[in-house]
Amino acid sequence: MFELKQFIVTVILWIQLYPVYSQQQFTVEPSDTEVVQGQTATLFCTVSNKSGSQTWVKDDTTPLNVDNNVIGGARYSLGGNQANGEYNLLISDTVASDAGTYACLVLASGSDSQIEASAVLTVIDQQSFTIEPANTNVFQGSTAILICNIANKQGRVQWLKESVPFTLDTTITSGENRYSIVGDQDNGDYNLQIIGAQEEDAGSYQCSVTATAEAAAISSSAVTLTVDTSGQRFLVIPSDTTTTEGSDVTFRCEVEDKVGTLSWLYNGNPISDDEFTDLDRHSITGNHTDGQYNLFISEVTQNEAGTYHCILNSDGVSDAASSSPALLIVLDAVAPSEDYPKCSIFPNSNLVEGQNVTLLCESEGGDPAAKLSWQVDQSLIDGDYVSEPNARNTLELQLVANRIGAEYFCRATHPTYITTKTCEIGALNFELNPTIEMTIEPARQEIIETKAGTIECSAVGDPDILGYKWYINGALINSSDSRFTIVTTGNEKTMLTIVSAQKNIDDALIRCEARNRLDTSTRTAAIQVLEEESDLYKYVLAVLCLIGIIVLAALIIGIVAAYCWRKNKKLNKVAPKDVEAVAMVEQPTGAVPPGPPKKKKRRKHKRRDRGSKVIEHVIHAENRGAPYGGTPYGGNYYVATKDGYDGYLPVNGYPGYPMFSYSPDIRTHRKGSYYINGGSKRGSYDLELARQKNGSITPRPSLTSSVNSKKEPVSPRPDSQRLSAVYSVSDGVRKGSVSPDRRRSSANPRQKISLSPGEIYKREEYEQKVQELEDMRMTMIKDSNGTKSRKHHKKHRKSKDAKV
Repeated sequence: MFELKQFIVTVILWIQLYPVYSQQQFTVEPSDTEVVQGQTATLFCTVSNKSGSQTWVKDDTTPLNVDNNVIGGARYSLGGNQANGEYNLLISDTVASDAGTYACLVLASGSDSQIEASAVLTVIDQQSFTIEPANTNVFQGSTAILICNIANKQGRVQWLKESVPFTLDTTITSGENRYSIVGDQDNGDYNLQIIGAQEEDAGSYQCSVTATAEAAAISSSAVTLTVDTSGQRFLVIPSDTTTTEGSDVTFRCEVEDKVGTLSWLYNGNPISDDEFTDLDRHSITGNHTDGQYNLFISEVTQNEAGTYHCILNSDGVSDAASSSPALLIVLDAVAPSEDYPKCSIFPNSNLVEGQNVTLLCESEGGDPAAKLSWQVDQSLIDGDYVSEPNARNTLELQLVANRIGAEYFCRATHPTYITTKTCEIGALNFELNPTIEMTIEPARQEIIETKAGTIECSAVGDPDILGYKWYINGALINSSDSRFTIVTTGNEKTMLTIVSAQKNIDDALIRCEARNRLDTSTRTAAIQVLEEESDLYKYVLAVLCLIGIIVLAALIIGIVAAYCWRKNKKLNKVAPKDVEAVAMVEQPTGAVPPGPPKKKKRRKHKRRDRGSKVIEHVIHAENRGAPYGGTPYGGNYYVATKDGYDGYLPVNGYPGYPMFSYSPDIRTHRKGSYYINGGSKRGSYDLELARQKNGSITPRPSLTSSVNSKKEPVSPRPDSQRLSAVYSVSDGVRKGSVSPDRRRSSANPRQKISLSPGEIYKREEYEQKVQELEDMRMTMIKDSNGTKSRKHHKKHRKSKDAKV
């Protein structure tokens, strides 16, 4: 019963409270916001249980949106997730007119009433110049001031000379003590003052303000400072010096075109005249000819602290000039805290290449403050030094590869320090940008089906390579995959072997992945599986090659054989065998022609017979009184051939003296026929010319074979050097040799003896045979006059046949 009552009470309470918790309401309301002009402003608004329309309204008059529909302009937009009730208003590139009150409204809907929340947006003006520096002209040694006033200053003020900064806010970073920043900095005055302006101070100057997260950098126009250097003037003036008691001090003063005297003033009182001084421990040093008049004070004391001036007195023509005062501070120095200097780096962990870090060196206490400077590899580095309230030097660095391992020291000097104190941040250690260089070979692997193939992948990385992975068509290749074998050599390379290529991996992409501690890199290769080749084509190719070789060899042999046959044919070319040379010899009436001579066995010459060559030797008998139309014996002629005598052949119209013809085919001497193997040269014997020269022999026409009669006589070669022997017909006595000129000038070329080109074979033997022919002719002539002569001729003929 009690539980029923409790349940009823709970239901009643839920019914009463449900409308309250289900009403639309703000979970995040907009708040007052400040933004620098030009930046983006964001006003936050989040609604839960939203049922009505949401809208932003500026200054209660201008609606900017209705739910997701922005109507205020292009610079307005909604941010956040509207499905979660986030309706954040974003205003980009803010201007001064964007300042005002912005309300986030959700209109009433049903039982839900309208809700509203508002905030104020403030737009801050950009930093700007109210007064910029102007061109300035001063006399040398006087004070120059360049004005610079800044409104809404947010960055840091820098003065630049020839585009090189030498100040930071009120600090002179160049160390030039004649320079200072004067004016009311709270009102934006950052005026540059130069005391005792010198010629080197002339140049281009510019005032600038650095950028911040809220404001952009600004720079004034460049202006020119001109220093008038006419007359005697200072080149170097003394500067403020702070030292400890007992130290040495030097105040420098250098002048040009000096005409008056130079004096040093201590607290307004002269203490020197040109190079002379009466004070102990004081002296004027430097090269006076060059205008150097430096004041040197050794073992300075507290009593010598004060103001020092270097002045040029007037000579009545040039004006006097004075340097700016130089302050000497002699300290009983108060030492800084013993625990200083201290060095630190920000950030100090997880450093990577390319990151910007800040090195900070600090000193606390001391009067004056300690001087701090950064040093690396024995070289001083200019940092951002500030002496008040505590000395500190800040150095901004970007971590680059060549700075890894560099050690940075901070040096602290102070009058109370006997030696320089230092601190260090240790060697810079940071992570280099990860790099992995990979190669994969081959980029395309062709593998015959069922054969193996290997792909090699290598990589070099910084940090070192930790391992490799192989993929095929995007799928990881495990060591348990029997299709592949993976062999990895340390971190240098890995090789993937396809054990047996199958067509299902044709055109597959193999990817090699290398990784180190910071990065991964991949390279890809392609696989092409070729069909397995049959060995049949190899045998067919071998047979075709063999046939080609045989055909080529046969062709070469045929060409060589044809060439040799033609050459041999040319060497052995003779007159047709059915044409026989005819030697006609006149015989007395009733004479019986001699029978064919006995054939002798041909001798074989050791020298190779290069073929038959033709020698035609025609001899005409002298006319011894017989009438030219017949023979004294009324005789007949017989025909001599290579096979012997073929019978009688009556011939009319020739003298009754024997005439010999040499057949081209007759190889032995047979009754007036004679043959000799040819050589490589050709000569000729001009018998008719010899007859005309040796007596009144009337030339007769020659009688040759039918073939020879058709041929034109062959003239001797122009370059023949052979001389031909000529024999007299009248008496058979050799008359000597006829010169080549006489032979070539013969009127009748038919009466020449033509020899083959080359060396005449057995020349002496040839001449002997010719002589024997002459003897035979003479014997036959004598035999016609008596029986005794005929017997002698027969005997001589037998003797000659025996010789042949």
